[in-house]
Amino acid sequence: MQRLLFIARHESPQRRTSPERKTATTKRSTYFIIILILIYSCQLLAEEADKGEALPLAKTPQTTKPLETKAENTPASAGRKLALGFNLDLLPTVMSAATEHFGMAGQTWVGIDHVMLRLVVAHMHMPDALNGGGKFTGQETTAAALIVDYAFGEHFDGWWIGTGVELWDSNIGLKTTRERVQWNNVVWTLGGGYIWRIVDNFYVNPWVAAHVFVSNPEIRIGREKRKPFPITGEASLKIGYFFDL
Repeated sequence: MQRLLFIARHESPQRRTSPERKTATTKRSTYFIIILILIYSCQLLAEEADKGEALPLAKTPQTTKPLETKAENTPASAGRKLALGFNLDLLPTVMSAATEHFGMAGQTWVGIDHVMLRLVVAHMHMPDALNGGGKFTGQETTAAALIVDYAFGEHFDGWWIGTGVELWDSNIGLKTTRERVQWNNVVWTLGGGYIWRIVDNFYVNPWVAAHVFVSNPEIRIGREKRKPFPITGEASLKIGYFFDL
């Protein structure tokens, strides 16, 4: 999957002679990556569903009556766990509050046995001390992500690990002018944490993750320029609840 994600690498916006061509190429690469992740996620979910539906083989007796009794007493979904969950990530809220702005990250996921397919939407204002400082200020990022997680616990809990693709839309300005610049990043992410169910299915989830910029254009405003480091990390705490289906 990592090699497929790097297909989406594209050149910096400043090296393109046509903004329309750059936008079209970025959209095609983005759609391609999302389709690959969806296909891979559906395959994982289908495999987990097949495991739940599979019944152990047994020796067939001479008479059909015992076999019919076993089939009636064994549901097709025996052992399979299904869930729909929601959670909030506190990092964007805390970071944005430090800049006197509002930020939020909402997530929803569908789980089959140990596999969870998670959709993330987030908006965050970055403190100047964390965006490279210098003459740039007011970085703002909106992100969407599709992540596949695997939980090692028996009930969508315990240690977990996950990977997926993220799309970041960011803008930043200069301290000396009102001019701002906007750019996009395609990001591959790898993370993990621990899901601790406190009461019923209400849980807290401390986690860490690393983000690798598949596309990482240079940022320029007038004569000022900067290029973000290609790898970044974060740690946060999520709170949420899930419903058993």
